[in-house]
Amino acid sequence: MKKIIIIVSSIAMLLALLKHLATDDQLLPEARHLISKNAKQPNLENNAYISLMALGEPSSNSYELSLIKYRNSVKAFRQNAINFGEIMMYPQLDKFTIYQESSNFCPLDEKGCINQLLKNKNVIEAELKHIDSIILDFIKISKLENFDELNSLSTAPDFEVLMSLFRLTGIKILFLIDDGQYDKAAVLLSELVTLDRRFSKTNSEVAFFVLPMINYQTIYTPLIQELIKSDFTEWGVIKPAITPLSIAEISMNSIWIKRLIEGATVFKFAHIAETSLKQINPLNKLQARIKYKENMTINKMFGITKAQLIPESVSKKNLVFEYLSAKERGQKEHKKLKEELEHPLWSSIKNYRNVVGNFMVITSGPGLLNFYQDKIETDLRILLLNALVMSIDSPIEQVISDPKLINPYNGEIPFIRAQSICYKHLKDICLPFTPNQ
Repeated sequence: MKKIIIIVSSIAMLLALLKHLATDDQLLPEARHLISKNAKQPNLENNAYISLMALGEPSSNSYELSLIKYRNSVKAFRQNAINFGEIMMYPQLDKFTIYQESSNFCPLDEKGCINQLLKNKNVIEAELKHIDSIILDFIKISKLENFDELNSLSTAPDFEVLMSLFRLTGIKILFLIDDGQYDKAAVLLSELVTLDRRFSKTNSEVAFFVLPMINYQTIYTPLIQELIKSDFTEWGVIKPAITPLSIAEISMNSIWIKRLIEGATVFKFAHIAETSLKQINPLNKLQARIKYKENMTINKMFGITKAQLIPESVSKKNLVFEYLSAKERGQKEHKKLKEELEHPLWSSIKNYRNVVGNFMVITSGPGLLNFYQDKIETDLRILLLNALVMSIDSPIEQVISDPKLINPYNGEIPFIRAQSICYKHLKDICLPFTPNQ
């Protein structure tokens, strides 16, 4: 009888242990809420990103063809038929990258670039004629209402092609200014900036987040400075180009949340344990459940994501404190991941219920991505552009005391140094002005 009791107790303990090892945790309510709130299927009717894909398609039904390509890419991903190196890049305009490398198409903020472009204007205009329809179709996207983000696990923006599109459109605007077509140039500039900023606000891809920072420095600021030097007067037209950034445009929250949603999609148990689940032997399935827990993996990813987030309602006055706090929390999380990666045995022992999931998180965890300082500098440059426009009608010394130009991050007014107007931040942000302004 005693032996029977010992055997039964041993079996019960073994079953309890197996249950403990094979049972997943509950998904944290906060993580569930964040994922469900932000995970949605895009509306594909007159979608701006499908229209971006359609650029350069020779067919009259280019949108429909691009829509089919997109749906096929999503289907291929769901069937586990593609990997990261095979995702659909858009827009597919490979020939545009040659303009990035050509000395004829220099960045407008580069010293001597504008003079060089105007000197070679006839040659460049002849080249641009071949792609003029693509540039115009690109600008037309700004008029669309639907900017629902596409599946980022099966598609991705081609950063180099997008850079070329923005730069070539900027050159087209420069030539319009040189021709004295100021109003047309201003409308085109306004639409270009509107498009750039709508991409940034509605899409969590890093490429779209970064583009406005580059474009304000290399395209928009030089063009606005050219308009200031001209006889242009209808400054209300370019208001979208000199409207300060919103917190939504500065915040990186959407990037981190999107990464969490991508992880929640890729790290599903049915996907990770696909081979084991197809096996007839139930022990293979049990082994898979012991090694990998979907919710535990997502919960750990959520902890990393949460550390990077800033309050949605933060003011610009408190933004620097909040993003530095998020940066510090992110560094601590990154340090933990690095320590676990350096000591895999100890990490496996500590996370014995989810060895595979834990390893996947520590090897694919986010890096120390932080663009807040760059976005703040872009925002301050936009305010300085406002000051330059205001100085057309008023002395610059009077303009800098306008309450609208107070630095929203530290409460200080801009200052004049030599022939530049500047803001003091972590480093001085300045734009030159001419003495008559």
